[in-house]
Amino acid sequence: MEVALDRAELLYMMDALPGSTTKFISKYYGVAGNATDSSGWDYDCHQRGYKTWGYFYESDSSNFMTYAPRWDTLGMDCNASQAAWDSLAAAAPDKPIMGHICPTITAVTTALSKGAVGIMASGVKTIIPSTVS
Repeated sequence: MEVALDRAELLYMMDALPGSTTKFISKYYGVAGNATDSSGWDYDCHQRGYKTWGYFYESDSSNFMTYAPRWDTLGMDCNASQAAWDSLAAAAPDKPIMGHICPTITAVTTALSKGAVGIMASGVKTIIPSTVS
């Protein structure tokens, strides 16, 4: 029950900020909530007008068709196979896919080559050269 209370508390805090639905994208593990009803972080956020981002891994591929359409933006592990990327794209063809979690420029290049339209970086200093101003 504590998780549900924490989720509600976070949403109330977000709601209290001016223009919050245009400033926040709520991100959570893509295979979350109950697949057969309207429950979970994605549902709660959509009810309040927030955009959502569900991130997935190749091991979630059997659930792509069920869960991917529930999110506004998708994320796929940058190390996943091309088949996994293609499967996620097929499950929700109208959704952008971000590569996660990219620690190096090689991971960024890999994710982009597999179909990512953007990335979530963990190694910002290795991805963006210090000479960029």
